[in-house]
Amino acid sequence: MAWPDPELRPEYGDKFSLILSDIAIGLFAFYVAFVVADILPIRVLDPLWMITLAGTLCNTSTIALAGLAFLHLAAGLNPSSGPTAARRLWCSQLAAWAAIGFLMLLPLIGYANWRGISNIRIANHRNIAVINKKAAEITSQILQASTPRDLQGRMAKVQGPLLPNESLALPLENLKKQSLTSVKQSVKVFENQAVGPFAEAYMPIYKQSLRAAALAFVAAFSFAAGAWNPRTNTTLLHSIISLFKSACLKSRSVLRIFAEKLKQFKRSMAARTNQAEAREGWKQMKDNQRKIHLQREKEIRRNDAQFRKLRERLKSHTEQKAKRKDRES
Repeated sequence: MAWPDPELRPEYGDKFSLILSDIAIGLFAFYVAFVVADILPIRVLDPLWMITLAGTLCNTSTIALAGLAFLHLAAGLNPSSGPTAARRLWCSQLAAWAAIGFLMLLPLIGYANWRGISNIRIANHRNIAVINKKAAEITSQILQASTPRDLQGRMAKVQGPLLPNESLALPLENLKKQSLTSVKQSVKVFENQAVGPFAEAYMPIYKQSLRAAALAFVAAFSFAAGAWNPRTNTTLLHSIISLFKSACLKSRSVLRIFAEKLKQFKRSMAARTNQAEAREGWKQMKDNQRKIHLQREKEIRRNDAQFRKLRERLKSHTEQKAKRKDRES
């Protein structure tokens, strides 16, 4: 195939850009048609419908992403085309909202599973209550029976355990015992067969939910990458990453400042502790010196008192000696 004349290549580029733009609009229409066909009829309160909605939106999201890619390519091939640029801007704005919408599918899927499990649990409790009520009614009829024939009639009337005519020859107590045992076994079998929320039958629904949640996250990431903003000349994903990086840098700087403040606080607390210990040591030293000084004063006073007593004794002894001498003379 021969390439067109170089002078005609811009015209071919404009036409190719227009074709890609029209294909993108067609892909968007296909996406809407697929989603609408799968979610009808609408049952807003049905958990299964919620999971179906999320799964349909995510499973067919590649169609819309392909259309968005074609629009960006068309705008790149013919930047001067006003209609193509307008379509690109409009679809980029929708892509930003679509990214948010796909993220909102994550709590919707979680709510749908929780609501489904709650409905299963409520239905099981309701069915078990009905069975227990029916079993109580049958038990009452069994206990009220007066003869084997009466018991057979009562069981047929309340749709209880059937008693064949051959068993009527047995004693009434044995028939009642067999009937009560049959009723208890039936109730137990029904309770064991009640489908729980984690039964094997519901595993495909949970797998579908996990798949839809993973696809929703990937679709949100992809639509954010395709949401181009002409003012900043960047995409929503790049803006989010830039904000995240700046937030990380700010958080690191905040953490660094906090760490420095913490170190300063620790140093000030250590200095205060050392000063308090020094003051306490100085106070204890002064107290010890005061105690030693008081003890010395007490010892001095005690020694002075003893010395005075001793001097008084010597004085009295000297006076007694002098009196004795005077008497002798």
